[in-house]
Amino acid sequence: MRSDRRDPLQQFLLGCGLAIGMTATFGPPITWALQRAEASIERENVRNQENFVGFRTAAGEQLR
Repeated sequence: MRSDRRDPLQQFLLGCGLAIGMTATFGPPITWALQRAEASIERENVRNQENFVGFRTAAGEQLR
């Protein structure tokens, strides 16, 4: 008579398979989205720096 409980090795292998499958499925889109977000933040930072320098120059402050 076989028990309904799975042995630990089988549970481990099923967990590894699930992790690999989810990484293969969702990894590339998540990576792409994070790269786009990072690029967007970098563009915003550059824009803010340019605006800040323009503001200081317009205020007559000397930039070093």
